[in-house]
Amino acid sequence: CGTAAGWSNVWRLLSTDCPADSLIGASVSDTITCANHNWTFTFNNLAAGTYYLPVPNFGFGQGGGAYNIAVSAVACANSNDLCTSVVPQALAVGASLTFTGDNSTATFDGDAVPGTVMAQYPAPNTWHAFTTTTCSNVTVSYCGTAAGWSNVWRLLSTDCPADSLIGASVSDTITCANHNWTFTFNNLAAGTYYLPVPNFGFGQGGGAYSIEVGAVTCAGANDLCTSVTPEALAIGSTLNFTGDNSTATFTGDAEPGTIMAQYPFPNTWHAFTTTACTDVTVSYCATDSGWSNVWRLLSTDCPADLLINASNADTTACANGNWTFSFLALAPGTYYLPVPNVGFGQGGGAYNINVSAAICTVGIPESQGMPDWTLYPNPSTGAVTVAFSHSQGEGWLAITDMTGRILISKAIPATGNLHLDLGGKLAPGQYLVEIRTSTGCSVQRLMLR
Repeated sequence: CGTAAGWSNVWRLLSTDCPADSLIGASVSDTITCANHNWTFTFNNLAAGTYYLPVPNFGFGQGGGAYNIAVSAVACANSNDLCTSVVPQALAVGASLTFTGDNSTATFDGDAVPGTVMAQYPAPNTWHAFTTTTCSNVTVSYCGTAAGWSNVWRLLSTDCPADSLIGASVSDTITCANHNWTFTFNNLAAGTYYLPVPNFGFGQGGGAYSIEVGAVTCAGANDLCTSVTPEALAIGSTLNFTGDNSTATFTGDAEPGTIMAQYPFPNTWHAFTTTACTDVTVSYCATDSGWSNVWRLLSTDCPADLLINASNADTTACANGNWTFSFLALAPGTYYLPVPNVGFGQGGGAYNINVSAAICTVGIPESQGMPDWTLYPNPSTGAVTVAFSHSQGEGWLAITDMTGRILISKAIPATGNLHLDLGGKLAPGQYLVEIRTSTGCSVQRLMLR
């Protein structure tokens, strides 16, 4: 309007990049708002961002030369028509959020990725979003909305436009007195979630709405290893892990191809972190007897992929015959402990597990009563004999690198020597060979060439 009359040919568009590539056409435009009949045009529901406005010189008496253009902004009539325009709100455990809006003028543009169920049924949606910081059971309720919203999306999306969708765990139309929908998502991992509010029309919902979204702590907050916060395990201390895996699931527990994926028992999870080489013992003694089938292993990642088997295990340390197992010379780091519900009378339900830490014995001889033994040849190119001076009793041998990480472990016979073929199994370098028997522990260095 502030430009001389005659600018009859202009670009009624914006670009989101430069050089111009992604173009946005004006939502509405006219030549009557300006008294001089120049153009006025409006872009509705622009997401937050940077926009480029071209001012063309078409010549031919259609515009060119000095100009004066006013660009103004008002709040979107439907600022949440696009999920990209939504600012997620924090949803704490024990708290609730109320989302209000009106989807009468909502559009489907940019709502969902082609091929998703939302794209197959492209109802116009408005959007809301929330962010959790811990595993939560989240309930979405349309009770505060006028009756008749009989068709809603009982799902959340973890991305925008919607692609990865999460269906509600349970839903009903009896919690609300007006028979609108209430639905719950159990064991949502910490993260940001997008909630679509569809206008299906046909008397099934649309217009003004009020939705309450509440969160409570997960019934099984440690059903997912991703939801577990590792606890510090200091040398000389014990952690007590309690829980109930009655409602555990296998979802997201292990990578395909691992032994845990081959036997997909439902698991709950605990985790601990060590800061020094540590001998760790896991004990089910405080758990009701009958847990005869447990995972005697730890994982160093989540979902479980890199697994560490127990160095030794027995059912005699616990008076009730439950398992105790140990991991010797664990390197500093974080370890995940799965607690399986195998069923069949072999364990499941409430449990109480003690995880204790002792100083790592690698490199610390404890030779009292330990028979003399030698390694030969040392250095070696691969073939090594562990020779004992006399009967040593049954025991265990471990070969570790210089950080204490166990590379090879195996039982040793009660009598006689032990022959090892390490060729092709270990790279040239220095290693520690540890012998443990009921009478003690001793360590020697081994050089491989």
